[in-house]
Amino acid sequence: VSMLFCINGVTLLVILISWSLILMKVTFDSTETAHDNYERFLMDYIQKNKFKNICEVGGGSNPSLAIEFIRNNNIQYTLLDISQAELNKASNEFHKIRADIASDEIIKLDSNFDFIFSRMVAEHVINDRIFHQNIYRLLNEGGHAFHFIPTLWALPYLINLLIPEKLAYKLLLWIDPNRGKAGNYGKFPAYYRGCRGPTKGQIKKITSYGYDVVEYTGFFGHGYYYEKIRPLKWLHEKLAFFLTKHPISYLTSYAYMVLQKPMKYP
Repeated sequence: VSMLFCINGVTLLVILISWSLILMKVTFDSTETAHDNYERFLMDYIQKNKFKNICEVGGGSNPSLAIEFIRNNNIQYTLLDISQAELNKASNEFHKIRADIASDEIIKLDSNFDFIFSRMVAEHVINDRIFHQNIYRLLNEGGHAFHFIPTLWALPYLINLLIPEKLAYKLLLWIDPNRGKAGNYGKFPAYYRGCRGPTKGQIKKITSYGYDVVEYTGFFGHGYYYEKIRPLKWLHEKLAFFLTKHPISYLTSYAYMVLQKPMKYP
């Protein structure tokens, strides 16, 4: 009996370890993959998990999901943004909530979502702990969160973090004149709190908020910011290619972070 108990105990331990490895999927790829596959990844993930009550944080002027996709999949889609001006740029067919995801006012919202996601939002949040905890609060048990984030210590973001905002804005307009604040891709102050690649410290931090990490993908490269400095762009592309083959978590430029709020069992 004791022998059988030991065998069963070892089997259970192996199962638990295997399950934790499945949940903690860490991969790496090129930045082109991150941008080119974003919408497809998002839609496939929603359809695979049959999410119906979905919230996009910070999607005011540029909702990630098309109206046709929402209708065809019978989805209740909410845009939550801190800026009413940004929300006004989106179609009135979307359900909109003006609120700060990193403030206490989120407590007043009674919606429980199956899936909450953001794209290029986390870097603008001053307190990443409140950001993640508020999203956790808005999720149903077993609900998922997905964040597409820029990551330190990529050089363009490090520069953006260190120089004055006015100078950073002028520099961005020099690189891309279409990034004016009046358009749909304006620039906003960035702090990069909690915006890191899949390092052990980052994963430990995220799990401390109560989440299970389902998948964490780091992406290398960011040629966009080097377009007007061709030799630097060439060097950067060579480095990014090397890193996709020999990944270093601290040197990613972007990341996909897929999280889940665990189910509570009696």
